[in-house]
Amino acid sequence: MGRRLAATRPGLLTIILPRHPERGGALAETLRGTGFELARRSAGEPLRPSTEIYLADTLGEVGLFIRLAAAVMMGGSFVPVGGHNPLEPALLGRPVLYGPLMESFAEICARLEADGLAEMVADEAALAAALARHLETPAPAAGVEPSAAARRLAAEGQAVLAGVLAEVDHHLPTEQRGGRGAG
Repeated sequence: MGRRLAATRPGLLTIILPRHPERGGALAETLRGTGFELARRSAGEPLRPSTEIYLADTLGEVGLFIRLAAAVMMGGSFVPVGGHNPLEPALLGRPVLYGPLMESFAEICARLEADGLAEMVADEAALAAALARHLETPAPAAGVEPSAAARRLAAEGQAVLAGVLAEVDHHLPTEQRGGRGAG
């Protein structure tokens, strides 16, 4: 699929953000074995006009690379691992694409889809078509305010987490209550 898109878009750069940056070496080896021109961030390899894949295998830079993308394809969504959290790219104003195996985030995906922030793609052909569409009409520039729908969804998750933490805190001895004392 990458070659198909690249053939119609000279200079296209795919950025891969591995969930576990420590696996960058093995991933780089695999990608180089497919014949793609690759630059690896953690190794300080420079981007060149011929670079097709930028492997951003570093910590703390996810937001930067998400903001640079026309769309974000969620990893782990075409293999049976349950997918990865699509909320971060949605909060950063980027369209989210994901495969059919997002069981761990099914509710979030359904809500993002209902608000037009995400799209399930069934296979490689649908993914290529969706990416081509987003490359034709890219998302607004970086720094754009995230959608109200994504902010609302994140706030709901934060409220649930706060409630869970408060309940756990309530059952801890006073001296272990997160510095808040008796509650």
